Amino acid sequence: MADPISKFLSATSNHAAKTLSRYSPRRSKGAREPFNSLEDIMKNVGSIDRTLRFILGAILIALPLLTNVFAGWGSWQYAVSLIGAVLVLTAAFRFCPAYTLLGIRTCKLPNT
Repeated sequence: MADPISKFLSATSNHAAKTLSRYSPRRSKGAREPFNSLEDIMKNVGSIDRTLRFILGAILIALPLLTNVFAGWGSWQYAVSLIGAVLVLTAAFRFCPAYTLLGIRTCKLPNT
């Protein structure tokens, strides 16, 4: 004999599945699927842009710390490293706040 909790969970999941299938919207053939997640909506940095950001960011982080290229800049050399860190982070997260403000998107929309 099955315990009452597993019976309840089984009945509830079956009911939920039937309800969802009944009320799911019907899509016409060729219609674009909705975004899979919030992450898909937030992405606005494409693969080429992402690669360039990562390379340039890594260079901007390393140059002031490892060479004397920015030696005469004083505290500004750390600002260059900070800009490099921002570029690396925007590449890692595939999201650029400035692109959002300007309405730019260098990546393809999902499921297109």
